[in-house]
Amino acid sequence: MSVPFDQPGECDMISIPKIGQVALVIWAAFHILTIELILNTRAYLVVPVELTLRLDRVFSTGTAGLADMMVLFLVGSVFYLGYLLLLRRVEEPGSSKISLAVLVFASVLLNVLLIIRVRIGGDVVRNITFAAAFLRGYNPYSITGYELNQLIQTGKVSAPLVAGYLDHRFDYPPITLLYYSVVLFLASDFLRAYVLTEIGLTTMRFAGSFLIYRICRLQGISYLLPVGLFLMNPLMIYSSYDGKEEALLVVLSLLSIYLFSLRKTSMSGIALALSTLTKYVTVLYWPILALYERKIRQSLLLSLGYVATVLAISGPFLVGSPFVFSFVFWQMSRPCNSLLNIFCYDAANPFSIARFVAGLAYLSIFAVLAISVRSERGFSRMTGMLTAATIIAVIFARSFFIWYLDWFSISIYFAQKKATFSYILPLILPLVAVPSLFG
Repeated sequence: MSVPFDQPGECDMISIPKIGQVALVIWAAFHILTIELILNTRAYLVVPVELTLRLDRVFSTGTAGLADMMVLFLVGSVFYLGYLLLLRRVEEPGSSKISLAVLVFASVLLNVLLIIRVRIGGDVVRNITFAAAFLRGYNPYSITGYELNQLIQTGKVSAPLVAGYLDHRFDYPPITLLYYSVVLFLASDFLRAYVLTEIGLTTMRFAGSFLIYRICRLQGISYLLPVGLFLMNPLMIYSSYDGKEEALLVVLSLLSIYLFSLRKTSMSGIALALSTLTKYVTVLYWPILALYERKIRQSLLLSLGYVATVLAISGPFLVGSPFVFSFVFWQMSRPCNSLLNIFCYDAANPFSIARFVAGLAYLSIFAVLAISVRSERGFSRMTGMLTAATIIAVIFARSFFIWYLDWFSISIYFAQKKATFSYILPLILPLVAVPSLFG
């Protein structure tokens, strides 16, 4: 019997996800080839120096004078939006595993392409040098870069000299210090330590994608879109190309949410504390998780695990040193360099177009978020609140670097399909600072 024209046949039903998978493969291949072409030809060098400096004010890559990070981010953002459109069309149960396998393979290949071009520089060099001092028994929170260089020159510490921020002690909390110390201990020389740092952070990112997958399964959320977008986040370039430790913060926070979903409340508090001891920004998530279920016992268990872990790990460094408080106070008093912070915009002209546009942009973002969160329930509402807290942390920080946008990975990928706006927040937010490009 023939199939009526108004009723789709079996072949039509099967072809829809297959077409989506083919399109996904083509898009991923095009993504890989484009990134390889940019890196091989150094296409970013065609960006004029003046425009590069202006772009660096907006995107704050920490690499003034080079446009490579900005070009990779902008190109990656275009592909990210393409993945968002494609993955929404191939979420049928039978096609999710195949599509996810394509994305994992493509992401691994992209990260390999970036890791083999690893460059040495930035905070990572300082972090490894301070880790070398720590392994020799020195408290990195009690010595400055000047003092560390003296130890290196007298042969007491074997490491490259500190080149920048010489008046600073080690700037990051203990978990970050321990990570670099373990990496340096496992490596036999500095170059291997740097490469191992990149490989470790990239591995952390893939661990983060697995945690997102597990959380989605626990919460009954379709996993293809969240995991796929996490893997193809354009900010992944900083994990494998410039060694930013945001991957540690993200994976430990995701572990906290995973344990929270399993109702292992105290363990969730411990994991969140470890994340905070990587970078302090996740202290903002503590009250949201603690008060989410509005149960006194659960709140106390999570808070006890959190506070006890912070004090236990920080305690040894608090004795005889200012710990990281010197860095926190410096951050609070440093000149504001963030174009996302409307209180930093054109201090001499409080009614500048940049302030006005930024203010309207933030109001619009929070309005859309408020509507989305209000329509959600349970877990999705909680993660919406985490996203709002992240936005507050980013826009009120006195400094901004583009890898800060990776903080959104902790929560936005649990948005439902109707809250697609959340998925593109890391791409929207830098646009708030675009008026500064025009002076």
